[in-house]
Amino acid sequence: MQLAKIEVKNFRLLHDVEILLEKQTTVVVGRNNSGKTSLTEVMKRLLSEKHSFRFEDFSFCAHKRFWDAFAAQAAGQSEEEIRKLLPAIEIRLTFSYEKSEPLGLLSDFIVDLAPDSTDALIVIQYALLDGKLTDLFAELAAPHEDTKWDFFKALRERIADLYGSNLFAVDPNDATNRKPIDATALKALCASGFISAQRGLDDASQKDRVVIGKVLENLFTTAQKNPDDADSHNAAKELELAVKGVQDNIGLEFNQKLNALLPALSIFGYPGLADPKLLTETTLNLRIRSSSSTIIVAL
Repeated sequence: MQLAKIEVKNFRLLHDVEILLEKQTTVVVGRNNSGKTSLTEVMKRLLSEKHSFRFEDFSFCAHKRFWDAFAAQAAGQSEEEIRKLLPAIEIRLTFSYEKSEPLGLLSDFIVDLAPDSTDALIVIQYALLDGKLTDLFAELAAPHEDTKWDFFKALRERIADLYGSNLFAVDPNDATNRKPIDATALKALCASGFISAQRGLDDASQKDRVVIGKVLENLFTTAQKNPDDADSHNAAKELELAVKGVQDNIGLEFNQKLNALLPALSIFGYPGLADPKLLTETTLNLRIRSSSSTIIVAL
């Protein structure tokens, strides 16, 4: 079994994206603002127990659809037509499996009866809740260029209460054949871990620090759970020593290069860092955090 394809619509920089994943490792590389962080962020949201989104998470292209739906409502069109115009954040996960392999947790997500089918489709939608269309546009001034600012300001405040997430297992051959799935089931199906990139030199604004050391710590803990597994214990100890050596070398080299840059930083300053002299005090938090690409491993 593997996660073979990810499709994302209307989430941040991912207006309409489809990504095919390799069986072992898929490396996503791109320039700044090409959507790498958006991809990992949406997967983090999905694999949490609560799928939380807000108006700012909608892609910029979706904003026009909100306005078009409002204009359609003002023109007296039917609720069905208006809902077709309203954007939704949608993520589609396609899992592939072999007919002979045990399905385990994936069996809950298979709803088709086709004997030749080897795909399971999971769809997550963040969309307007039933019966909430009137509330979405209530008491807003008629659509006009001069009222757009107030419209989107009101929309930003209302989305959180009027939109909600739904998760379905969907028949790949018949979109009408679907069943609701609990978010905890998806989290159990997809074992995951994330290492976040560090973009700044000071880390004061980062409350939730997801760094490589935390991931390695989890690996050590797992390897040491079974006291009878001597091989795992030895491997964990060797890895711990190797990582310490790498960290010490990186820390020394980083400090040397950083000290060489201090004169320039003291002249030009650094965004978010009040005193360049404080750079030496932040070195410990910077080790192995910088990354120019996102790596997604699909097992």
